[in-house]
Amino acid sequence: MINWTKCFPVFDVSGGCHLFYILAIFSVTTRAAPQKVFVSGGPHVDNSTLDIVPPYIGHHLGQDSPYFPADNYIRGPDECTLRQVNMIYRHGARFPTERVGRELQQTLAKLKAADKFASPDFEFLRNYTYSFGEYTLLPYGAKEHTLAGAVAFERYGHLVFNNTTRIPPFIRATDASRVMDSAGNWSAGFIDASPSTIEFTPPLIIPRTPEFNNTLDNHNCPAITKTIAVKAQASYSSTFIPPITSRLNSLAPGAALTDVDTVHLFRFCAFDSVVIEATSPFCRLFSKDEFRAYEYYQDLGKYYFTGYGNPLGPVQGIGYVNELLARLTSTPVNTLIDSNINRTLDGSHATFPLDRTLYVDFSHDNQITAIVSAMGLHKPGEDLPTSHPVKDSPWVYSRIAPFAGRLVVEKYSCPGSVLSTGDGRDTLKDGEWVRILNSDVVLPQPGCSRWWAAAGLCELGAFVESQAFSRNTEAVDAWAKCFAM
Repeated sequence: MINWTKCFPVFDVSGGCHLFYILAIFSVTTRAAPQKVFVSGGPHVDNSTLDIVPPYIGHHLGQDSPYFPADNYIRGPDECTLRQVNMIYRHGARFPTERVGRELQQTLAKLKAADKFASPDFEFLRNYTYSFGEYTLLPYGAKEHTLAGAVAFERYGHLVFNNTTRIPPFIRATDASRVMDSAGNWSAGFIDASPSTIEFTPPLIIPRTPEFNNTLDNHNCPAITKTIAVKAQASYSSTFIPPITSRLNSLAPGAALTDVDTVHLFRFCAFDSVVIEATSPFCRLFSKDEFRAYEYYQDLGKYYFTGYGNPLGPVQGIGYVNELLARLTSTPVNTLIDSNINRTLDGSHATFPLDRTLYVDFSHDNQITAIVSAMGLHKPGEDLPTSHPVKDSPWVYSRIAPFAGRLVVEKYSCPGSVLSTGDGRDTLKDGEWVRILNSDVVLPQPGCSRWWAAAGLCELGAFVESQAFSRNTEAVDAWAKCFAM
């Protein structure tokens, strides 16, 4: 029996458990139940990936990588008190888009038409049938976010249970089904991990259309194109794909695979693995070194679309950054900056409260790319070259926004004190501080003028100052270019 105090968030109009609602036109709506996956109850959660593919594959599939923590989570300094957490997640693993699915099927048809297979690694194709859906969340994607919700409760549940007070998280999502379903499964994981009852405020669902301002989506900049990204990937692919294509054609004579088909087969490895929840036989077609080379191909695609490499990329993240600053400083959103901020939603306490301790947003990879770029995170010293991979690059997309990837901004209050840091003593100023994590990695903040390196903390005022790109006329000028068509 479903009830709202401790329930899986389904859309059940008869049971009175309305989780999702759309305030775009300030009316409630319901829809079919999302993928449902539960984790076992209890407060402790093993913070590990779900491990369906070995790291040499799963950690090198770019945006198609299943989520994995890129480091061990480390709590903030014991001397400090965690006051607020802002989390933005990408949706969990999904089926490919309609276009990608069509391309995968065309490549599969070529392979199945081969004269023969000269390697046992291809034999599975004789009985392989394409059965992917389109765009919707997979059961594995549901598991990713159910686990994410449980992990979030273990780390941050005390922000919701504040002595005798319950402060429910404020949750938002775009209206894409895979994103709403991810929010539902995260909520289920958080609720199920709690030993007590929790009453969640229904998440705010924001339409993802060009006409509706939405800081969780990248559809508000009509002038942007993928031209720069496509050229960058084409330039790099010419350096490593042709030998792979030649080898595959020698092992499947008559298939007449092209370099584009080879890229499709890498993606087959990724999508088929999250569908079957095991290492796909398509993955056996490539070596460890080839997966590493392919990863940079996907790094380039995101960097030059909504990342630093596109003049219209980072500007799409400035609306979210201004919302983040408003939450951290408990001040109204700066609506004087032209951006994808929705002034109606952000101007109402009901749809943009400033008194919560836990804010959770659900979004898409391209928008998270724009956000981290607007914030100055993962920024290379110079634009990524398209002729060769960069060693030790800070821009590795499988660690930025894989399926169920997450960017977390924590706010601490710390007393003035002298702390032992392991290699000396460090003076900590009394005040509020910000820490940023991506895939559990504590990120450096290069623009921070008051930086406590030992703990990865930036003084709050300095953090606000470091976000000048999203706060001044530079942002206004950049946003105007989105409509210069």
